[in-house]
Amino acid sequence: MFGTTRVRFFTPLEANQTLRQVLPDIERAVERAHQHASFTNTLNSGDVPAHEREAIQDEMEQLQDEIQSIIERFRSLGLEVKGLHEGLIDFPALRAGQEVYLCWKTGETFVSHWHPLHTGFDGRFPLDPNEELGLWEWCN
Repeated sequence: MFGTTRVRFFTPLEANQTLRQVLPDIERAVERAHQHASFTNTLNSGDVPAHEREAIQDEMEQLQDEIQSIIERFRSLGLEVKGLHEGLIDFPALRAGQEVYLCWKTGETFVSHWHPLHTGFDGRFPLDPNEELGLWEWCN
C-alpha cells in the first residue's frame, strides 16, 4: 500500500470517544479561525496604519500556522474538517456496507447525525441507536 492513504472508519461510539479527546483543539481552531477572519476584515477596511498592518499580518500568519497544525492533527486521527468557521467535523464510517460520514457541529453535545458522502450538512440524518446499532461496522 505504498503511496496510498488508508481511511479510518469510525463507529458512532468511536467517533464520540475521539470527539471528547479533540474537543479542546476544535474549539481553539474555531476561535483562531474567527480571529483570523476578524484581522482580515480589519486589513480590508483600509483604516489600518502601515506600522500596524505588519503586526496584524504577523499575527495572522501565527494563527494560520496554529490552525494548520490542528487540522493536520485531525487528519492524522482520520477526521475531516468540513467547515472550520462553523466547527463542522466529519468522521468517515461504514453504515450497512456503504461509506458515509458521521458528522458533528460546534454546539452539539455529541456525534448524533450521519450523512451520505455526496451530501453535506444539509443532508444529515439523526442517529437512532435502537435502529442503527447493527448497521455500523468497525473496519480498521
